[in-house]
Amino acid sequence: MPRWNTFLILLPVLVFQACNRPAPASRFPLEGQALAVRPAVSEVVVKHGDVPGLMPAMVMPFKVRDAASLNRVKAGDFVTATLVVAGNESWLEQLAPTGRHAPVPEDVALPHVVERPLEPGDEVPGVTLQDQDGAPFSPVALKGHPWAVTFIYTRCPLPTFCPAIDRRFAAVQRLLAADPGLADAKLVSVTMDPDYDRPPILRAHAQRLGADAARWRFVTGDKDTVDRFGERFGLMVVRGHGAPEEFVHSLRTAVVDRQGRLLRRFDDSSWDAEALVAALRTAAAR
Repeated sequence: MPRWNTFLILLPVLVFQACNRPAPASRFPLEGQALAVRPAVSEVVVKHGDVPGLMPAMVMPFKVRDAASLNRVKAGDFVTATLVVAGNESWLEQLAPTGRHAPVPEDVALPHVVERPLEPGDEVPGVTLQDQDGAPFSPVALKGHPWAVTFIYTRCPLPTFCPAIDRRFAAVQRLLAADPGLADAKLVSVTMDPDYDRPPILRAHAQRLGADAARWRFVTGDKDTVDRFGERFGLMVVRGHGAPEEFVHSLRTAVVDRQGRLLRRFDDSSWDAEALVAALRTAAAR
């Protein structure tokens, strides 16, 4: 029996920054059972088998652009489709029921309906998380400050991913300390591995990086809250069975102004410390 993973993903964004990144307009056959059909958001939730070269078996929502094909599917239908991944978008084509039907399994947790990612000018939603010292954290408390947020996990094995983001935030911290105009700017690193990265782990990680707790906080919380918060910035995480080498994730870093509104989002690792500080200066002036 395959091991099924419930994966909360922001679609149509499906960008694999680690291994198994498909080429633009790649197509993959997909088979599984429709667990929920959501015409209002052009979405179907499918419990699917392995998609070779892309991802393991899991439960996840997919966008469907053809409303007619979506309307032909009912919850419980076994379906076939073609998963299209093109740049930063993904969707199902040729979605069709196979003629087989079974009750939706009661033991499968359906992914929530994913909200759209924030656009520049949108207010960052309030959530309740906790920092490396176990103190409550909420973006609402950062109103009045310009701040930057990124997403990492302490067990990340790839030096060009989370460790590189950590190093850049450390460089940003040094630049901020030398800039009186950004004396109140803040940095926030949110873990993508909240089951492992509890406050003591994050506190030790922060100490290794030389993080100034008054400036730079490391944040964790329950997995659903962390996932929903990350999704609003376009974050994508596949955790596999939970081993650090099985994580596949996108990279997201964002800058928020003093009013708590998204100013700019960096969707990869191409930014440098100077670029982020420049965006924080713009955020500070708003």
